[in-house]
Amino acid sequence: MDYIRPYAADLVRRLAEPRRFIQVVTGPRQVGKTTLVQQVIELQVFNTALMSAQSELPFDEARADHEFWGRLTESAVGSHLLNAAAAGTCELFYWREDNHEVDFIVQTGRKITAIEVLLNLLNTLSKITQCIE
Repeated sequence: MDYIRPYAADLVRRLAEPRRFIQVVTGPRQVGKTTLVQQVIELQVFNTALMSAQSELPFDEARADHEFWGRLTESAVGSHLLNAAAAGTCELFYWREDNHEVDFIVQTGRKITAIEVLLNLLNTLSKITQCIE
């Protein structure tokens, strides 16, 4: 399971502000700056309205495009969870091993919840089972 760096939520929040500033990530060597930036790129879409507006697809066509609708849905869930993590409500992780992954691992106190956002339920159980193992 990979840990999402605590500063990731702060950096994503700052990037989403209406005013645009250059964000500089500094620090000593080998402290996770590159990993932080990679995680922020993965979690960058805070507002799914931006994704849907740029696509210029009418709602019916967007809903019919399973790949686009899946990305939009996963981004909406991720946005909500990242905001909750930034507010201190939970800790947010993801799990990836080889070609297997679970989209979000949420920890609240001692409770851990695996969340896989899929439109097709066929692979969900096997992915979550692999995460538990």
